[in-house]
Amino acid sequence: MVVSCYRPPVANPENWQYNFASIYNPGESAINPEYKLYHQSDTTSLLFFRISTDELIPNTQPDNSEPYKAVVVKYVLRNAENNQIADSASLLFRISATATERDFITYIKLKTPLLTNYNLVVIFSDVLRKVPRRVFIDLNKSDYGNEQNYFFETADSVKAPLFSNVVEGNRKYIFHKKRNPAEKYFISYYKPISSIPQSPFAIQYNASLPSPDTLYAIKPNDTLSFSAKGIYFITEKDAGTEGIALTNFGQGYPEIQSVKNMILTVRYLTTERKWNEMLKSSDPKTEIDNFWLNLSSDPHRAKELIRVYYNRVILANTFFGTYKQGWQTDRGMIYIIFGPPATIYKSSDIEQWIYGDNPELSDISFSFKKTSNLLSGNEYILIRDQRYQTIWAQAIETWLQGRVFSIN
Repeated sequence: MVVSCYRPPVANPENWQYNFASIYNPGESAINPEYKLYHQSDTTSLLFFRISTDELIPNTQPDNSEPYKAVVVKYVLRNAENNQIADSASLLFRISATATERDFITYIKLKTPLLTNYNLVVIFSDVLRKVPRRVFIDLNKSDYGNEQNYFFETADSVKAPLFSNVVEGNRKYIFHKKRNPAEKYFISYYKPISSIPQSPFAIQYNASLPSPDTLYAIKPNDTLSFSAKGIYFITEKDAGTEGIALTNFGQGYPEIQSVKNMILTVRYLTTERKWNEMLKSSDPKTEIDNFWLNLSSDPHRAKELIRVYYNRVILANTFFGTYKQGWQTDRGMIYIIFGPPATIYKSSDIEQWIYGDNPELSDISFSFKKTSNLLSGNEYILIRDQRYQTIWAQAIETWLQGRVFSIN
């Protein structure tokens, strides 16, 4: 039960037109596409996407012809400065219902003239299941060096686009850069970062980025591997400030597959002292089991608590990863403790998360501002406020009483 809460005032950009809550809540949509934007030339960009065919319903034909599955993709591309429509379309993709491939991968070509920034809204939907997934993409065509100018794909037995910036240590990759290509590129390697966010009511503080441990050169079409866990920043210059950062967070990411990671990710629910004791314990498995069982006298409720918490951690890793794992980010912290918001409004540099069934009446809202960051194009910093202290304390106390905190 919420006793007291506060929604700090935020700016409301004019282009907040839709509720984008489904982008961080897989349960609100029938399909969950992955997508990657790539600037192919000065006038065109490609939106690659992948959809699991298991999420699509076969369309049976009355004439007994071969059944098929189908995806409708609608998009509107607007100039970010004047909100004028630059391109739009509605496309139908048919897939044989008997096809053996589990993933459907293709792309859409967009008209994107040089030196302009755009807002791209895309709606994916199954033809038969009218529960679409709407996504918002900030499209940056104003320079030649940002990460949307790089296209990575796997180079081992299975060749496919890299839809996220997360790489696996046991795979090989190649990349393409057609706009203003260079003769060689440089990779700066950074060790993994272990810090976690400050509380929502802390004094605003942005930690400085680390210095790279190593720097080495590569050539176009080189086969690359990223075996060590950490961050790999690729740029055209040895001290470049524009490029793409890839991260290796270890085997199994974004899943939680080790006892150590189970302990690491409960940091928001425990003190630093207790957290360190669990990490250093000679029997960490018993420690983390006891941590959860002690929150509830009912083993079934404890299991449900564990299921919900770690499922949120996995989704936070999936959606909010930067140069840190998703659970270590501001959005990941709020998502894990409060759950997915009922309403999300987005602009090019702001996300506003609103909890409660009615966004006009809800008093619980968090706003995140996108930051310019050398190592990530996906970092949003929470606009902190001391008046969040009450609702944060209530949320943590609810978890520690063995109950999932929920507002919606």
